[in-house]
Amino acid sequence: MRKAPHPLAVHLGMVAANMSGIQKYAANFTPSISENDAITMVRGIKMYQAHSFTPVPLPSETIWRGDGVTIKKPVKRRKGKAKSSNPLLLVPSLINKSNILDISQERSMLRWFNDEGVDTYLLD
Repeated sequence: MRKAPHPLAVHLGMVAANMSGIQKYAANFTPSISENDAITMVRGIKMYQAHSFTPVPLPSETIWRGDGVTIKKPVKRRKGKAKSSNPLLLVPSLINKSNILDISQERSMLRWFNDEGVDTYLLD
């Protein structure tokens, strides 16, 4: 579960401040937030934007490429033999880059599934 501030309400608030009629529509989907909550969310967004972490691409093999889309497979061999004969294709959300599922050797959903014996691919 995410513990950091959730910026969606701030983004909706920025839209609502600039478009007439959206306030009524957005009010149905966003909870009321206090001024302190808004300040905390903006502070969290600024901390996120200023963070120095830069992901380093992990070794992967390009299986397929076409029309701006790539399917990758981790280069690292899995620990044991395959537990499943069904391959798994990981598809990131539209708001994240694909490396969110393969961010580092220690934090990679792609490599975790592969290490667990699932033939795993990543849509980029």
